[in-house]
Amino acid sequence: MAAALKRSVPAIFVWAVMMVAGSIKSAPILLQGGLPGNDDYMRLAVVRDWLGGQSFWDMNQYRLFPPDPLQSHWSRIPDIFIGGLIKLFTPIFGAPGAELAAVVIYPAILLLIMLLLVTAIARHLSKSEWMPLSAALMAGMCFPLFNQFMPGRIDHHGLQIILALGAALSLIVSSTRPRFAALSGALCAISLSLGIEALPYVIALCGAVGMNWAMGEDRNGRAMSLFGGAMLAGIAVCLALSRPASLWFAPVCDALSSVYLLLGAAIAMAMFGCSLFSNRVIGFAKRLGTVSAAGLAALVVTIAVFPQCLGGPYAELDPLLQSVWLSNVAEAMPFLTYAPTDLVTASALIILPILALLSLKFRPDDTKPPRSIISSPAERLLWIVVIITFLAGLIQLRLMTFVGAFAAPLAALAMCWAVGKADHITGDIKRAFVRVGAIFLFSPIFIPLILTAVAPSNITDDSQKQIEISDATSANPVPSSLLTCQSPLWLKKLNALPAGFALTQIDLGAPMLVATHHSVSSAPYHRNEAGNLAALKVFAGSPDNARTLVTNIGADYIIACKEFPETRMIRQIAPNGLLSQIEAGNIPDWLIRVDMGKDYPMRVYRISN
Repeated sequence: MAAALKRSVPAIFVWAVMMVAGSIKSAPILLQGGLPGNDDYMRLAVVRDWLGGQSFWDMNQYRLFPPDPLQSHWSRIPDIFIGGLIKLFTPIFGAPGAELAAVVIYPAILLLIMLLLVTAIARHLSKSEWMPLSAALMAGMCFPLFNQFMPGRIDHHGLQIILALGAALSLIVSSTRPRFAALSGALCAISLSLGIEALPYVIALCGAVGMNWAMGEDRNGRAMSLFGGAMLAGIAVCLALSRPASLWFAPVCDALSSVYLLLGAAIAMAMFGCSLFSNRVIGFAKRLGTVSAAGLAALVVTIAVFPQCLGGPYAELDPLLQSVWLSNVAEAMPFLTYAPTDLVTASALIILPILALLSLKFRPDDTKPPRSIISSPAERLLWIVVIITFLAGLIQLRLMTFVGAFAAPLAALAMCWAVGKADHITGDIKRAFVRVGAIFLFSPIFIPLILTAVAPSNITDDSQKQIEISDATSANPVPSSLLTCQSPLWLKKLNALPAGFALTQIDLGAPMLVATHHSVSSAPYHRNEAGNLAALKVFAGSPDNARTLVTNIGADYIIACKEFPETRMIRQIAPNGLLSQIEAGNIPDWLIRVDMGKDYPMRVYRISN
């Protein structure tokens, strides 16, 4: 126990520092009842519904577009941890205090696990005493990666990242203890059940398993069979536990379904088949060709049976939603499209892979690539996953966070080399200053900090336009930067209105579900296409057409933010539409303005009968 605790000290130290930094940044909004993002709000709304009596198997969100409620494809797994913490703390702190405790403690636990996994992987790359601390600093100081574990961040991405790292570590250990390959395969299956965006790194890990077998070690054949079998079994179990029996074989592309059950089965058969021929297929080239052909065949079979999944979950999204919503969602953009709009964040997303490249030259030991990559199962696996996931991240930005998690141990080699150079400097104080300088220069925050000074983020500047003045009615005014339309200080005022169904803008929906008792039309989810499209057609349509649509869906309120980017886009595409007319002061007679105060940042109207 003492030895394990000692080995954990670097991760615990970095965890404590990052928790302080994260708490300072997050405390103001969390104490008001807010959360970092839309997915966090929606997760809390889902957890509340479950704790309030909704079936464990029922993931529908009935307050999101009641005429056709959202059939969510999310997993219940994160809800178990978050809901469990809320139930645990409710008798002590009451419901609001329990929720606050849960949204702080849950990501804090995940952050610590992430740092422990990164340092454990790093120990397989180098025996240097500085390696664990270097790896923990690399992961902790990469702010896009750390943002997934900030206080309040309760969406599923943090859990997915630690499952990915756990799968990688298990696979590394399997090179000497093959049974751990089964654990890796099972963790891959669970990660897929949380979200199909895990598919690129799962495929990369499958490729690493195949590469291990191609390297010619006999025990890797057994490990490959165990990995494939466990992944298939895990997919089947997760599918059975997460979906009603009637949906088990529905060919859904954006969630765990028969599509990925077939893919898992094909991969498992390919891996088992290759392992059977371990004694007959000799030589790296033959084995690599065999396992590559088998893996490709698994993908081809799946695509042949379910060709509709090639287009991704957004392929059939309405063009109006594409232009007003999806084309402006950063995490869904290709990296090269997003990068010019925010050089600081773009650099932070790719800095760890770049620092990992430095490890090919600067290393704390005598090993030299490519020999070290060939001989080290850990380094070989990490490079395979980093390269494949990076290529996927170029297509969709959100995957770049996974790249950082896998690249952190590799990047730590370069930092470890730089810190080790200080050993030759005489004088403890001087040596300490040199080490701190080396850590800073090789850290993932160095380049983003420089870019912050010379190339301010356009995204940040645009967000500043949404800031409203402090709430004049508040006894304790808060910083104006927190008072956007999504601020809980504004949204909670809507509870003074009788509960009803509000036509809202996309980025208002999820916060309103948490902060108010109202149902809403819109939220940033492609499965809510009917609700999002209905609201957009009302906002962009003529007042007469809007009245007809509003009557058909039975809405009670229209609520729109004065200065949302979505508001500006709707005014541009529909200069004579309802929202533009309202902005110009031309209020149709079927709308009754609700006075929320002169500083209120939203326009609120009750729909007359």
